[in-house]
Amino acid sequence: MSLTDEKIWQTVLGQLQLQMTQATFDTWVKETYLVARNGSSLTVGVKSAFAKDWLEHRLFTTINRTVTHILGQPMKISFVVEPDLIPAPHLVEDSETPDEDLSAETAPDHDRSPGQVIAQANYYKGFYEKGGAGYSQLAHHTTYFWMPLLGPAFFLWKLLESNDPRSLKAIGPDYWSLPKKYSYTELATKLNRCHSRYISGDALECEQSRLARKLGQPLKGEGDCCSSPTYELLRLKPHPKRQGLICQHWKLGLLEILRQEGLAAVELNPGERKPAIQIWRMLPIITPQQYARLSSQLQSDYDIWLEQYGHLFDVPDRQTWQSISEPSLVPLLPGYDQVQVTDSFDQRRKKQEFLEHAVPNPNFVPCMAHNSSDPLEFTDDTVSE
Repeated sequence: MSLTDEKIWQTVLGQLQLQMTQATFDTWVKETYLVARNGSSLTVGVKSAFAKDWLEHRLFTTINRTVTHILGQPMKISFVVEPDLIPAPHLVEDSETPDEDLSAETAPDHDRSPGQVIAQANYYKGFYEKGGAGYSQLAHHTTYFWMPLLGPAFFLWKLLESNDPRSLKAIGPDYWSLPKKYSYTELATKLNRCHSRYISGDALECEQSRLARKLGQPLKGEGDCCSSPTYELLRLKPHPKRQGLICQHWKLGLLEILRQEGLAAVELNPGERKPAIQIWRMLPIITPQQYARLSSQLQSDYDIWLEQYGHLFDVPDRQTWQSISEPSLVPLLPGYDQVQVTDSFDQRRKKQEFLEHAVPNPNFVPCMAHNSSDPLEFTDDTVSE
């Protein structure tokens, strides 16, 4: 494959990442790769038959539109599972739409990963109904594990979730809340915050840079900043009004965190300022990747919870749970794909511009980034974009 083809698919992946939640991208799209480009046909490699089905029937329209836009012409796109890859381009057949849609409910277990199987458990029954964990254990799992996992974003999730008057039993398995338009300022105010950026996210000046500027000793180069171990990337840029440099990090907004976890869908129509937001209301068991972000005490508590109640959610033993490879079970749950939105989160272009000019932070410590609640506050003298 030529370098040009590799760059084409990397461009496609970059554009797709901007059009769906981070959880959906990481679970289904991130590990795809271009196998062959033959005229007006593309053959794309995937890791499993279930991923192939998901891409063909749930994300195909978005992928096809993106590829057509980048290449400037309609393309036939076929997906092949990694063990079945055919190296000779002339042997790669055009994919055809199957007569029946192989859904998550009908796919054989041997074609599904442990995470995909566990995601199909009856979560409402396990949490609520007789013979399950009971409502008290639902509250326990949600507040005891998901709340520290999400940090302050949990309160935004709870606020938006509580605005849907429908019961979970009435709407399952489609647990998306009703779409409702909010302004970022309105949501920040409801959470007793002053800045809309607390919801949407922004590039903010770090404390060391702000202090140096106040002392009349602005930063002069990369070696002057940054001492904060919380953020992986930093950007040095000229101060917009004064001499010297300022050091900025990307401060995740609460809505951005919910999107990364697959718990929020955001759609902003052209010319409007209030996006329509929907929240996924059923929180499943957490995955090993999410578990790693909890403190040792919470991990110990989760081990006990999983031992007592895991069987209610098709987790027969800890070994099965540990084999979950997906970052989150949320986008795998039945009914999750009922919401088909562009997910046009309006901070994406701003963040993309930040990333294009950012450099690695030499003092970055991953565990601190995961466990830090709110290291960068929005203050009146904060220098943003």
